[in-house]
Amino acid sequence: MNIQCTQKMLDKLKLPAQTITEANDFFDWHAGLVLIERHNTAIFTNNHFRYSLILSNLKAGDFKKLDQLFRQALVEALQAEGIEQALIDSYLNEIGSVHISRTSNRSIVSQLNYTGQILHYYSDVFIKDQIIQTSLAVKFGKVAQKINGRYMDPRDLMLSAFAQYKELGSGSFLSDAPPKSVKKAQKAFVLTVQLPCEGMVIWRKIVVPAEITFARFHRILQACFNWQNAHLHLFHVMTEKGDVVAESKFDDLYGVDWEHKSFRDYFSERKYLTAYLPDYSTIHYTYDFGDDWLHLVELEETIEDYKGQLPQCLDGAGTAPPEDAGGEGGYLEFLNIVKQTGESDEKQEMLEWAKFQGWQPFDLKMINQKLMRIK
Repeated sequence: MNIQCTQKMLDKLKLPAQTITEANDFFDWHAGLVLIERHNTAIFTNNHFRYSLILSNLKAGDFKKLDQLFRQALVEALQAEGIEQALIDSYLNEIGSVHISRTSNRSIVSQLNYTGQILHYYSDVFIKDQIIQTSLAVKFGKVAQKINGRYMDPRDLMLSAFAQYKELGSGSFLSDAPPKSVKKAQKAFVLTVQLPCEGMVIWRKIVVPAEITFARFHRILQACFNWQNAHLHLFHVMTEKGDVVAESKFDDLYGVDWEHKSFRDYFSERKYLTAYLPDYSTIHYTYDFGDDWLHLVELEETIEDYKGQLPQCLDGAGTAPPEDAGGEGGYLEFLNIVKQTGESDEKQEMLEWAKFQGWQPFDLKMINQKLMRIK
């Protein structure tokens, strides 16, 4: 087995890079090193199915036994993903001795770098004082990666690869076979979301898994409109006539004694969208009870066998307001200032404030990068 290391990893291991004599992407891995909250964190990504193992809290002595830690992390991850023990034993047996070499695949190195960047967003999932982060590997295995020009889940590719390995028999894995997506078709909802604001055109068209909670749907909406999740929010499920069918609960973080009206249903955001969709086709999502941003969500289509990336923003237009803009009136005043010709202290201060609030024009690519991290 070859472990193809980045220069940073080679420097840490203090080992010379060897020449690759035999290669088999199913058994070979790339390895990189990043700092996550000042902790040495090693990332091992398989050359074929691109699943990543995460080792954190590494001390100087741990690098001397990195081979052993890698094997242990590999076994724990495969077991956690449901790979049968006989296949795991066979895989470990065929790995054989480890050869340390330099990286050779730009695509995998790019993925290593991307994984290192994204891991910062999962810092709350790391288990302190533990090296092998199996739960994080399992979680990250479900995060779609761009592999051979397509977004695919590494976990799905791994399960497919081990199924092929089992079928072909020991030592017969076709390393040159391109990885194929085995992403199962899912039921999905295509939704249009409008943010009414003094006649402005601000909308997004998104597709989401039918089997997601309202809590996750909240995070998706936050990403689509570049909100910062800094305020309370509420969902209302509506009838065609505009009557409220149900209202979501929220955590009373500020100790406010809210009085709730009597609705037919008063639900936790752990409930799935399918509890109401497609029976009802309209949802009102209110964010920030001060600025009172009302998002009008309409069910456009139900797809029983959607095979694309989920969730995903398909289209949209319009720049959403920055946080704490002061509602529609405040946003209009803000726009009047920043659209003035020439330079002024007021305009400059307003633009600096907006930048601090994360305000930026509608960017489909950026939104979908955010959505990839929402699980």
